[in-house]
Amino acid sequence: EKHMLVAWSDFELLWEWFQTNAEKYNLDPDSAIIGGRSRGTIASWMMAHSQKSAIRGIYMYNALPKGVWKAGDALWVEPVTSGSPPAYLTYGPECPKPIAQNCTPSPDPKDIHNPRHGQTIVDRYTELGMAAMITLKDGLKNAGEGIFDMFPSFAESLLFSKNPATSPVPSEFRNSKSPTKADNLMKFVLLPVSTSPGGRCMDGSQAGYHIRDGTDSDLFIIDFRGGGACTDPATCLIRNGTKLGSSSFEKERIRGFNHMSDSCLVNPDFCGATAVYIPYCTSDSHRGTAEATDGPEWHDQYYFDGHLNFRAIVEKLIEERGLKNSADTKVLLAGSSAGGVGAFFNGDWLQKRLSLASVKAAPRAGWMTPGALPGDLPALFRPSNYANFSAGTHGNDEYLLLQSGVPPVDLWKMRDEMPARCLDHFVNDTHDLWWACWSVHNAYKYIETPLFNIHNQFDTNIIYSQGEMPKDAVAPAEWHTNKRYIEMLGKAHRRSFQQILDDAPVVTKLHPDGVFASSCATHGNSVGIEIDGTNWLEIVGDWFFQRGRLTEHYRQVEDCGTDPDGLALPCNADEDRCRISFPSPLVEACKEAIDDTGCLNEKNEQKCLQCAQKNSKQLKDGGCTSTPMSIVQTVVKDICKLNYKVTAAPSLSSSKPSSTPSLSRSLSSSPSLSHSFVPSLKDPCVDLRKGKCNKKNECVYGKKQVKVCLEKERWEHDCSQYTKKNPCGEIDVCKFKNGKCSHRCAGLKKLKCEEERFCMYRKVPNPCLGCQLAAKCG
Repeated sequence: EKHMLVAWSDFELLWEWFQTNAEKYNLDPDSAIIGGRSRGTIASWMMAHSQKSAIRGIYMYNALPKGVWKAGDALWVEPVTSGSPPAYLTYGPECPKPIAQNCTPSPDPKDIHNPRHGQTIVDRYTELGMAAMITLKDGLKNAGEGIFDMFPSFAESLLFSKNPATSPVPSEFRNSKSPTKADNLMKFVLLPVSTSPGGRCMDGSQAGYHIRDGTDSDLFIIDFRGGGACTDPATCLIRNGTKLGSSSFEKERIRGFNHMSDSCLVNPDFCGATAVYIPYCTSDSHRGTAEATDGPEWHDQYYFDGHLNFRAIVEKLIEERGLKNSADTKVLLAGSSAGGVGAFFNGDWLQKRLSLASVKAAPRAGWMTPGALPGDLPALFRPSNYANFSAGTHGNDEYLLLQSGVPPVDLWKMRDEMPARCLDHFVNDTHDLWWACWSVHNAYKYIETPLFNIHNQFDTNIIYSQGEMPKDAVAPAEWHTNKRYIEMLGKAHRRSFQQILDDAPVVTKLHPDGVFASSCATHGNSVGIEIDGTNWLEIVGDWFFQRGRLTEHYRQVEDCGTDPDGLALPCNADEDRCRISFPSPLVEACKEAIDDTGCLNEKNEQKCLQCAQKNSKQLKDGGCTSTPMSIVQTVVKDICKLNYKVTAAPSLSSSKPSSTPSLSRSLSSSPSLSHSFVPSLKDPCVDLRKGKCNKKNECVYGKKQVKVCLEKERWEHDCSQYTKKNPCGEIDVCKFKNGKCSHRCAGLKKLKCEEERFCMYRKVPNPCLGCQLAAKCG
């Protein structure tokens, strides 16, 4: 009960923050839905029923699990009053109908998230005459539905429940051709077994597609799913038979998103379209035409049918779903990552198949890959990888393979589906560079389909997966090299996108291409990432229909100059999603967790590693965890190694080069530390290995048995604690009522400090440790 009170109090603070900062983030402080999942619903329950006018609804998943009812029904039922807002409660488990209090849920009878708990709340709404204001939907697991599948329709119902005259929904959308069915999901359809050529996933299972019929018979949106690719035996073996290489794992129903959403609030331009979502089970970026054979090569056993499957799906749409070769027909191809590549390269075939229709493409994160910059490799190739860049050399796996004389293999048999003009350009009597047309950078100007390219300038797939830059570098010396590599790839993207701005295509298009390239470090393109206050979803709709309302946004390559070090790094306003931090969150968490265990005080690097291994659970609890665990092992090893690499000063101090002045200012302003700080002053407890101090009462021990020094002559403070072999230690100290020293309260797990309110926390610069949590007397 005590923890619930704390959670409710925290949510009050959250609400205050939301009200204060809503305008800053372009949010409406007077229109909010309160949510939560499992124990999260416990934290948000009281706020949800606080009768604040700004709370328009409640949407929760697996609400109020079993354990919370031990306190009695009244705690959860009585807050529900006639002033409670509309509610939508969803549950993963399922109960027989009508839901009874003795329900045994499926698929797991022991699941603590029993829908009967939600039924108790439904009964309360009914008792108050508000039955029409609450919906309970269980069985999401059995139905293969997502947690938020019902959320768009619920949110839309709240908006339209108001007087239309004051509804925040623009009048132009109120009568749009939006599907009205609340659970209008996209259904999975397998291609017929008789489909040939094509029709197969990598492992030979039958391929298929998700579809939702639209209300506008002339408008279609076809989206390709992404998910990497395979070109070598090991990777293909791993993908084969999984959701990346088989249709066996496809859900029977899914809800559309982005251009495929049926909500005209989220997706006003395409909400009435027939939406088709093509799963990715061929590992060939939807471009292959290779059928499995009994041949001797390792790849002969696999189906790389991506393009053939697309052809077969289009034929089914023509036969069964009203896709016509008509001037009235409009088709948008889309897709993300490997699906974006598929959207780039399948448009021309579709336009030839539907010669009278209007076919356009808006790929996301599919510009694979930019060409190398001048001074690096020839622009025909992608930029050098990190290993070569950091060594001052030039190259990558693809370049070195070709330089060694190994001929490229058309593994997916996609050569004949590449743009014909591109092949004409790169293949002649003396050179057969057909493989160059694999890259969007080289093929772009030969693609006839009108294109709107949505791609971040600092695509993290290209930085980490293809460029192989280490994501969790520990040594500060590496961080600068990483930043320069990131900057280089950003420049390569911008130079490559210049083809769009320069109208480089050598083919005639219906109208100019567009580009939305945010200065953002992420793979994929969230609708929430904006440039000049506009997101790509609304711009693409305006471009597709050529309305001309957002013409000035059709071509945007975000530029916000350089940072104080003169580097052009990710600068989009969405810092949470777009910036790369140094050190990485994992390194920061591991560094703090290892320090909390005292492992950095061990005699040497080996002892540090042994200590970390012994305290692996504590490290994990402190956030030092990742998948695969080999990443964590490398980070921990590097932290220990770096800690003992420099003897003149703690090696981790370089993470905050400007912290020493800050420390001096902090000390000079402290009434208890009136003398100036002298880093070189010998402290009687610097050597923590000493068995005892020189004089009586000079040193005491804290809770962790870490030696604490009392220096009366030069440091006029009652107590301080030194966890490093130097005199800088802690900035703020914790003085308890009894006047004695205790632990430094460096983490939020120190319950004694929390409960007795002796310490408050704030982040402070520390020349030994960088930025850390430190305790201040409260």
